[in-house]
Amino acid sequence: MIRFTVIWFLTEGYQRESRSFQALTNLWLATVPIINASSTIFRLIRKKQSTFKPDQEYLRHIFMRFDFSARQALITMCIIAIVFTSPGIASELLYIPSYIIFWSFVTINIIYFFKMTHIWRITVKVRRYFSVTSKFNIKD
Repeated sequence: MIRFTVIWFLTEGYQRESRSFQALTNLWLATVPIINASSTIFRLIRKKQSTFKPDQEYLRHIFMRFDFSARQALITMCIIAIVFTSPGIASELLYIPSYIIFWSFVTINIIYFFKMTHIWRITVKVRRYFSVTSKFNIKD
């Protein structure tokens, strides 16, 4: 429901007669759900698995592996969303050309995808460094 509401507001902001922002700014405003979903879909396709199959490599599950509570994971994801939204808003205010906005988004998406392909190795190293010893346990 939240995703639908966000997409609705983004569409309304772009399609009215007095446009509030460029179409490409929508990408930046919804970066976290877009890159999380696209990364997961591409990874599952690469593994030749169904894209409808549930797995443990969504951003929320990764934070839970670091022993974040559900609330801490949500807050962290909101902070990440604010960080990713900032370039979109700045590019809108600074009148940065659309092609720069687009290719910046694509670059961030590619970097995220390659980091996610090695996320379990990264989490093991971080958990060892910070001495996180409890087992991965997802609580809803």
